[in-house]
Amino acid sequence: MLNRHPVAGGLFGVLALIPVAIATIRPVDTTQKPSAVGFTFESGDKITFNVAGGRLQTIEFRVSGRSYSASFIGCPAIEHLQFDSVMFDSDPSRPQMRAFDLAFHEGPEDSRQFGELPSFQVGFFKGHLRVLLITHKTGPNSYYSAPFCTAIHAPE
Repeated sequence: MLNRHPVAGGLFGVLALIPVAIATIRPVDTTQKPSAVGFTFESGDKITFNVAGGRLQTIEFRVSGRSYSASFIGCPAIEHLQFDSVMFDSDPSRPQMRAFDLAFHEGPEDSRQFGELPSFQVGFFKGHLRVLLITHKTGPNSYYSAPFCTAIHAPE
């Protein structure tokens, strides 16, 4: 059975922004975008989205003390990540399975279909990337899921 781990600190979690330049006191510059956004869950598991040029490059996972990575280089662009939609599921009662799933929504507001943005699912089983799906809502009560990218890399 998978257990949903809420994000520590409430719905939005703890965002770890890695600045590109030295911080100085001045008004917030909204033109700069972070190169990484991290989440720490109540379980202690951590996920970091690494972004370059506004596009998702990799997702780094630290689950039950082990590191995992999924590279999206060579895949279609994933932009406009909706970080407030991040959900993480794992099964801490069976750590030998090293199984966990990450889901999040992506896209600008005008890409909604039947009120919902496309969603992504990234799943690992026995420490290997096994699932990378994109799901679109196709009707009031229907969805369509398909593999997102055949160029996906999951280094050991």
